[in-house]
Amino acid sequence: ELDTVIVTAPYAGDPIQDLPRSVSVITARDIENATTDKLGELLAREANINLRSFLGQNKFANIDIRGMGETSTSNVIIQVDGFRLNAPDLSGADLSSIPLSQIERIEILRGSNAVRYGNGAVGGVINIITRKTADQLAARLDASAGSFDTRKVAADINLAGKTVRARFNVALANSDGHRQNNDSETRDVSLRVSLQPLPRLDLDLRASYHDDHYGFPGAVSQTEFATSRGRRNSRTPNDFSETIERQYQALLDLDLEKYGQLTARLHARNRDNPFVLGFTPLLSIEDQRGLISEQSINTGVEHASGFFAAGLPIDLNWGISGFFSDYIRRENGSQQIGQSKRNRGDVEEIAAFVSAETEPRTGWLLNLGYRIDRFAIERRNQRLVQLFNGFVPAGSAWQTTLDDNSRWYNHAAELGVSRLLSDATTAYINLARSFRNPNIDELTLSSPDLSPQSGWQTEVGYRHRRRWLETALSLFHTRTKDEIFFAQDPVSGASVNRNYDDDVLRTGGELEMKVRYGGDFYIWSNLSWTRARFADSGNEVPHVPRFQANAGLEWQPVPALTFSLSASYTGSRFDGNDPNNDLYRKLDDYLVADARLSWSYRSVRLFAGVNNLFDETYTTVGFSENYYPMPERHFLGGFSLSL
Repeated sequence: ELDTVIVTAPYAGDPIQDLPRSVSVITARDIENATTDKLGELLAREANINLRSFLGQNKFANIDIRGMGETSTSNVIIQVDGFRLNAPDLSGADLSSIPLSQIERIEILRGSNAVRYGNGAVGGVINIITRKTADQLAARLDASAGSFDTRKVAADINLAGKTVRARFNVALANSDGHRQNNDSETRDVSLRVSLQPLPRLDLDLRASYHDDHYGFPGAVSQTEFATSRGRRNSRTPNDFSETIERQYQALLDLDLEKYGQLTARLHARNRDNPFVLGFTPLLSIEDQRGLISEQSINTGVEHASGFFAAGLPIDLNWGISGFFSDYIRRENGSQQIGQSKRNRGDVEEIAAFVSAETEPRTGWLLNLGYRIDRFAIERRNQRLVQLFNGFVPAGSAWQTTLDDNSRWYNHAAELGVSRLLSDATTAYINLARSFRNPNIDELTLSSPDLSPQSGWQTEVGYRHRRRWLETALSLFHTRTKDEIFFAQDPVSGASVNRNYDDDVLRTGGELEMKVRYGGDFYIWSNLSWTRARFADSGNEVPHVPRFQANAGLEWQPVPALTFSLSASYTGSRFDGNDPNNDLYRKLDDYLVADARLSWSYRSVRLFAGVNNLFDETYTTVGFSENYYPMPERHFLGGFSLSL
């Protein structure tokens, strides 16, 4: 059995056993046999990953790693094939734009990874790798249906020539949802073309389109949450959100032979997000519609090479990158005097990094890295106001209420040491510095002196891997200075985004285990403990559970039949609006179990599953004792056909 390796640059080709950090991999087999078809829930079954879901679906599902809490959308990076999915505002990464049928594997790097991934790589990084083009003609059809009138269909076609390969994907999904105004409709189309114009030159071109429409049912009160009927209700039956997104990507790989590997990347995204929140029948839809528009370009060049210096083998990686974004947020239409407003932000970020790995002695691996980052943002806030000619109204005009330029320089660093105790066992220690810049939404409503946050992380751990047993243990401690929170300003009394005066400490660990009995029985489990608190007061960060545990099994009584069972426990945590830990009732802990049975014969695979098997009543998000209910027991069944 071959070693599991990381395939995401610049870790490409590194065995997990060598890395001085906590890493997990979700394989294609794990995805195929998973008891859920939701990406957010699949990720949340890994160690120390907490799901915060507002709709019970992939849309508006936030992934928290190692106790970042409310700001996890900006402190955890999610990438797809090396390109950042996080938006430059508070919306984070849109998990609904990645059909599960297109994913080949997922790599999870916990903790600070800012040297390689930059701004926001504080709690961790999730790298999603989609299915590549293949060298043969192939096709696959997936279809499913289930509770809440849920219907999904996805098609994948691969075409191959001598020097050109292409992969075409389309995925459609519809659901009425488990609550009133919880309906959703999603469409995804993508085309990927791989070329090899020269023997050592590979070119990968992609274009994708995503659109969706989601009702937004809002929260329910504690009293409503206590009854099945109340949980299905909506206080906002007319609120909705839409997304129309186009992405274009180009990746060039050039093998320079003895001079290493050169990689160039270009990614462009165009996103329009119309929405209505807080609907009122007193105004037309157009007069209360909001719109978020984003045009972003992400580009970079990386080079990897290996050589000897002072008698030591050295693997050197370096790269430069640029991110440019034009962001506009409009609210309350465009003609409501005194109400219509628009906020604009232009972001420019330039960064460079270098990292090196060497083996100073047999069985010892040393990793060093450094990154420098320049972040600049120009922002302007405007409101539509009434003009007067004397005392007579004379039309309207946009009045600028804020015109500001900000520029920051940040840096990240890391030092990691791995000790290969045997072919199967590794111990490691890692010290890393991270940073995060305020995003556009945070700057729109902020204290005057809002600035970037920075932090240091120390992590120690071990990994043991045999053919039938894998175990891993990691312990970490982080201290974050000037952490960005939405909270009450002690001077003005207003609730704004500001830097906390108090440092934030996060201490915890993850224990993972996988056991394989032959090829027909597989057990996995993980246990996490995290305490996220403010250094001086000792108060805990809201929405961060201290304990989490996950376990599951896969059993093949006969080669064609697979039974999968999983269970996830999340401990209690403080209300999202309770940083002092004494204002509101804590969110209850919960235990959710799922099961699935699948049968395969040649190119056909059938499956049937039940989620929330024991009909647990729970929520992952709560503010001021108002909750967003998760789905009760529901079912899903379907098939896949491969040709």
